[in-house]
Amino acid sequence: MGQLKILILCLVLVIIVLVPDVIVESLHGLLEFLIELAHTVFEIVEVTLDTLIEHAFHTDLHQTQIIVFYILALMVFYGLLRFCRAVPIYYRRCRDVWRGAKAHREAQAKDYWHNLAFLKKAQLTLLGITFFTGVFFLLFM
Repeated sequence: MGQLKILILCLVLVIIVLVPDVIVESLHGLLEFLIELAHTVFEIVEVTLDTLIEHAFHTDLHQTQIIVFYILALMVFYGLLRFCRAVPIYYRRCRDVWRGAKAHREAQAKDYWHNLAFLKKAQLTLLGITFFTGVFFLLFM
């Protein structure tokens, strides 16, 4: 099971490296579609409100447009209010999960390092030093 995950991850990374333009264009097309869909839904809601208010209250076009504008403004304000109330709750929840995961990961790393043999510790340390030296020489020399 672990090898399958690694194989899938490698395949995804190869696709991302080899065809980034296709991925970016696909995401751009999806974003355009979602924006167009949201605009269409907004227009449908606006026309429906126009029709309902015009028939229910027997108003002319200008009065109907003013009423619909204030109804839509009220809906946007209510949505923003709900969003502003929800953001701190989700932020605290994500922060707590992140801190817990970070503490768990640090404990795992310390436990792994503690149980590692001296020779493996030396190998990992030299590998890290070699890596950072190579990066230093590639970037600055």
